[in-house]
Amino acid sequence: MEKQEKFGKVSELKGYRALVLVKGQDGEEQAIDALNNLNAKKGDKVKVVWRKTSRMRDISMIVGPPLLCIAAGIIFGYRMALYLKMAIDMGIAAGVAIWLLLGISYSFRYWRYAYGRGLQPVIDAVEH
Repeated sequence: MEKQEKFGKVSELKGYRALVLVKGQDGEEQAIDALNNLNAKKGDKVKVVWRKTSRMRDISMIVGPPLLCIAAGIIFGYRMALYLKMAIDMGIAAGVAIWLLLGISYSFRYWRYAYGRGLQPVIDAVEH
């Protein structure tokens, strides 16, 4: 596969990601949701490239956050149950449910943007 790159302008920032408007093959503007490691600001002209992701990183980014959030939920739920003087098993269940939603949300975002394609759009250069 040849190296694919596009040039565009940052239109919106979403945490560690940026929405970049680029010209498509048909001349229409299209939006690319790219990883923003270079901290590009809104209005910056940028170059977006598609980088390969490793299979091990893909698996760890999909499975890791929910597992870590389960551990955090157990600790949080236990402390919450002690503080609120409620049944410990109910506190742990509530803590795991809350934290697990966060972990699954993070993993789903990674899966949606990079997993399966093996490529992830990344801002490679910024022109202020």
